[in-house]
Amino acid sequence: MQLKTLKPHKVSVIGDIHARGCASGLSVNLRNTDYDVYGIVKPGVGLEEITRSAKEDLKCFTKQDVIVVWGGTNDVGRNNTDKSQRHLQSFVENNKQTNIIIITAPHRYDLDMTSCVNSEVVSFKRKLKKRMKIFSHVNVLDPNVQSEHFTKHGLHMNYKGKEESARAISAAIEGTFRKESHATPLQWKSDSMVDNEENRCLQESLQSPEAATRSSARLVKMPAHLRDFLYQGHSRRLEPKT
Repeated sequence: MQLKTLKPHKVSVIGDIHARGCASGLSVNLRNTDYDVYGIVKPGVGLEEITRSAKEDLKCFTKQDVIVVWGGTNDVGRNNTDKSQRHLQSFVENNKQTNIIIITAPHRYDLDMTSCVNSEVVSFKRKLKKRMKIFSHVNVLDPNVQSEHFTKHGLHMNYKGKEESARAISAAIEGTFRKESHATPLQWKSDSMVDNEENRCLQESLQSPEAATRSSARLVKMPAHLRDFLYQGHSRRLEPKT
């Protein structure tokens, strides 16, 4: 008998300059041969162009696959976050047949932390998580990258930052399929099967020794009638004191 071979999970990474080297990093972390990873990098573009480029890849994607979308840095720098998030939401709504992981835009360590650009980064993350909360097939991931994960000029990630991001994204991908595998299918039962099972349980309960009527020799005191109770109380009040 010929064994059925399982198709590998397709993992597509598409994004701006921060996604460079992400696909190779995922291949190292996802060592299981069940994953087929590839990536497309488009430096200097926003989420509108990134999501448009991903449409061709998603035609053959299913719930057994994942697409990683990494962008937003250029939109934040151009004050174009609202428009880009609308494009991203439309992309998510039109691709419910597969799993989507969205990577948030990192802080700009080449600028002051209190700059208006970094304030917009914080607002971008908050709005993105709120928009995507209603979609069960979407996971918004904020990699734990700090200033030491970036090059000296502070805009692009260094080797350490790419490694940290690849580990976080790999864990999110594995967690997506682990969550699906935990679902336990229940056996469907027709109405006739349910009725037969209820009848069987009823017969077993009737045949059980514990179901027999228990007798007791203890005398049970009958409750006093309300009229007798009131009469006895009234007669006690009429008795003369001695």
